[in-house]
Amino acid sequence: MTETEQQAIESYHAALAHMRAGQVAEARAAYESAIALQPRYVRAHHNLAALLDEVGEHEAAEAHFRAAIAADPNAAEPWAGLGGNQRVRGRLGAARQAYEHALDLRVEFPAARWNLALIDLAEGKFADGWMNYLFRPTVDRKAVPLVQLPQDLTGITIEIVDEQGLGDALFFLRFAPLLRARGAAICFAPDRRLAGIVSRMMDFGTAPASAQTIRVALGDLPYVLGSEAFVPALPISVLADRRAAMAASLRDAGPAPYIGLTWRAGQRMEGFLFKEVPLDALGRAMARTPGTLVSVQRNPEPGEHARLEQAAGRKIVDLSRHNDDLEDMLALMHLLDDYIGVSNTNMHLRAASGRPARVLVANPADYRWMAVGNLSPWFPDFPVYRQSPNGSWDAALARLTDDLGA
Repeated sequence: MTETEQQAIESYHAALAHMRAGQVAEARAAYESAIALQPRYVRAHHNLAALLDEVGEHEAAEAHFRAAIAADPNAAEPWAGLGGNQRVRGRLGAARQAYEHALDLRVEFPAARWNLALIDLAEGKFADGWMNYLFRPTVDRKAVPLVQLPQDLTGITIEIVDEQGLGDALFFLRFAPLLRARGAAICFAPDRRLAGIVSRMMDFGTAPASAQTIRVALGDLPYVLGSEAFVPALPISVLADRRAAMAASLRDAGPAPYIGLTWRAGQRMEGFLFKEVPLDALGRAMARTPGTLVSVQRNPEPGEHARLEQAAGRKIVDLSRHNDDLEDMLALMHLLDDYIGVSNTNMHLRAASGRPARVLVANPADYRWMAVGNLSPWFPDFPVYRQSPNGSWDAALARLTDDLGA
């Protein structure tokens, strides 16, 4: 190994250390140093590209993904990285080609298959989409291996294994009645926060004590059922006492109509969806709406309500504490006259309560809101307002303002 190669490796490992410490600027400089010393350093190009994508410099990121590919055309990871780069820029055809090329190079590449699933499902290609969704990182295949279900499930208990978030659980349980239609009884132990709600939203059925039990991961349901159609959300009844309490809270808050707001959801971590709308811009969009604005943002940061009030030019009523009790939030979602926010658990509760909402869809779109269009067939009463591939919310919020004033 030459001295230059050794220096490049040292710079690369320094970059990794900076990333672990959250020192993004230092990591970027170290990767760039490694590449200057070793222009065909595949891992350095790939990691720098991923970093640049993370900070929104997508064109520069693409150049480094392509440099990594040029240095080693048989490396699957840069092709998968390029797929993510193209997807976030709204180039779904190019993203699909990149993911498929990664899979040509490495058939066993779960991350590429899962990301391809997100494109398939967003474009309504359910046969391939639900198959590729089997490779999602949330399921432990050692604990819940994939099974094939027969058409006749009479005398069989299907134990649904929860491996999704709260909103995802509400979404995928819409497929459970298809199990009952085949004669199966259902066993499902949800997150404790959803226990009461789930007990009222579905028919579990009964099976003899001697019934065979088959375990199925929650997110596998569409695939193992062979579902290739849109399935409606399951309705959930609201508890009368919670409805009365939330109605009183709204009356105390101010005059109707009551408009709920959420501007952030998800986690800022690799592999997780994160959605956020600029607070000041959202506030300005709400400035001329009548009635009472109600924050139901989970864990609002200090000062956010004050910023929103300043931008909207009016008081914001804080009912965000009710996110800690989903029965309260279900009742609140049922009572609000309108709800505007990013995709989150409350959107699923709103759908289950039979009320419409307006969804601020971050780019790239979560597959449940589809890749294009102003409506999603999964939530046909929910107009969607899409962030542009360049990151701007201007057009989406301008249309929202117009629709609210119509």
